[in-house]
Amino acid sequence: DELINRIAKDFSKKFCNGVGFGLSEGSAVNFAIKENIAIFKKKKGIENIDAEAIAEKVFISVGDKCGYSLNLSGDQWEMAFKKGGLN
Repeated sequence: DELINRIAKDFSKKFCNGVGFGLSEGSAVNFAIKENIAIFKKKKGIENIDAEAIAEKVFISVGDKCGYSLNLSGDQWEMAFKKGGLN
């Protein structure tokens, strides 16, 4: 779905930039979530999007965009995020 891809791409951009600017991974996640909510809350069809589908795309997108610099693959980042292992 195009909207899911846009959300994941925007999230990963904000998250990776936040980490690059010195935010902790946890702070960068919080920043990216808040920004994405503000940006996408009025998009048509947002209420019907599957949260699991967004999460999967976000994990892949973050892994692709900055996983190397974080020394994490998309799967490793997903597991750390779900376990609350982000600082």
